[in-house]
Formats: sequence, structure tokens, C-alpha cells
Amino acid sequence: MAVYFNNSFVPESDQGSLPVEEAYFMEKNAVRIAPDDRGFTFGDGIYEVLKAYSGNIFAEQMHLSRLANSLAAIRLPDFDTTSLVPIMQSLLERNNLEQLDAKIYIQITRGVAPRDHAFPKIGVPLTVFISAGLVMRKSSLIESGVKAILTDDIRWSRCDIKQIGLLAGVLANQEAKEADAYEALFVRNGFITEGTHTNFCALIDGKLHTHPANNYILPGVTRAVVIAICNELNIPVIEEPIAAADLQQTISDGADVECMVLGTITEIMPIIQIDDLPIGNRQPGELTRKIISNFQKITTNL
Repeated sequence: MAVYFNNSFVPESDQGSLPVEEAYFMEKNAVRIAPDDRGFTFGDGIYEVLKAYSGNIFAEQMHLSRLANSLAAIRLPDFDTTSLVPIMQSLLERNNLEQLDAKIYIQITRGVAPRDHAFPKIGVPLTVFISAGLVMRKSSLIESGVKAILTDDIRWSRCDIKQIGLLAGVLANQEAKEADAYEALFVRNGFITEGTHTNFCALIDGKLHTHPANNYILPGVTRAVVIAICNELNIPVIEEPIAAADLQQTISDGADVECMVLGTITEIMPIIQIDDLPIGNRQPGELTRKIISNFQKITTNL
């Protein structure tokens, strides 16, 4: 797999650009990350994940904007995120992914410096790694729906930053796998926030409910697209916290409820069971299917 790796980039100004010289493209197994890299020692870095459909990057500007926000939030030196575009396109070409679906991964850390909690002196090069690999839509799971579990949200209070320290998510997702579930849904102070790598939505009596985009959830790109689709379909959207107990009771009462998780790679995944509680007839609901259909039309016509 051809990747981009550059650990010697220092922005000369607020509009610095990543170099695109051939020397920065290499085979993945040739990449060497220093043991003193602050991403390794402190998780001091951010990342972004994009998806390309037949060589076309989906919602590219929304992803680059979120990347810029993450960089600013952890006070990493700013640079022109649009300089990533030719690098991503080159990686799609170098890995023969122009006609396939691909996942693009970007990781940027504060670079290599002696281990000290405080930031290193100005001028330490950032570490930048970018890869592109084949990804397949989980069509069978989308068609059948999946199970999710509830778990305590033990993460910090800046979940809006797409930072690389994901241990709480790793532990929760492992808990889900051991329960034969697709995803774990975090519950903070009694309210469902999001999944370990997804946003969460519930359709209740024809209205889409989702946690507001504040510091307790990642501002999902797919989430934003789904809200736009709902607006087009005249589905009311309510951005308010969802009480886990209320949702469970509503499902138990046999109300009209559909649930889903959303993500760049996950796309739109119907949830047909939460813990031991089946939702409806254990089939993706009608509105969920409409939203999925509209989403897939968008990604097909990029």
C-alpha cells in the first residue's frame, strides 16, 4: 500500500502547505514513527477519515473543515488543509482505487520531542501520515439491521475534537463485540450521546431525534447529511439529548420507533435491538430505508 508520510513539515505561515514531492510517498511498511513522537507518548494529535466513491471524495470540504477545527482545538500549527486534496487524490491513483470505494485516513501529531507534558518549542516538525485503502459497504448488515448495547460514557468532555486518544471507545467497542453487537452507545448522565465511532439517531413517531452537536459528540459529517436528507423528506429534526430510559420505555410500549447509527465508513446502519430489547419487528423501518436510499443516491451521483 502506498502512503504519504512526512515528519519534517513546519508551516512557514498560517497558510503553510504540505509538500507533495515524490519522496513523501512510500510503501506503508517503510514508514517509521519515532518512539518520542507525541502521538505515541501522549496521544497528542488528531485524525480525520474520509470516504471516496469511485475516486470521488464524499463531503470533502466538510471533512477538511472539521480537520481544521480539530487542529485549532488542540493548538497545532495551522496550515492550508486544501493542500491535502492532491495528496489524497494521488494516493487513490497510486493504490488503484479510482474506480472503487476507499477509506482515506489522515493523522497529524505534534511531532517528535523529549517527553514533557508541555508543548515543545515552536519549530518542532509535525508528523503527518495519510493512507488510502479499499473499503466495502456492509450491505447485508444495512439490509438486516444490527444490535447495539448501552454503556457508560467515560470519555472526556471534548468529544467534538477528533483526537487520537480513543481508549474509552476501544474498550466500549470491545464490550459490544463480546455481546455480539455492532456498536456500543454511550450514556452520559442518563442521556445517549453517540456510539464509539458513530453518531446515534432515533426516529420516534416520524421525527428524527439526535443529540445536539456540542462538546459531548463528534460533529458527524454523515449526521449533517442525514439531517439535510430529513429536511428534504419533510421529516422533522429535533436536536435534543435522548434519555436512554425514555427511549427504552417508548420501545417497550410498542411505539413507532426506528434507530440508526451514522458514520463515514458505517454510512447509515439500522439498529434493530438495544441490549436485550428488540425494536419493532426487528427489521429496518420504512423511514430509515428512505433515508438510506436517498443517501446512496447522493454517493452514487458524486
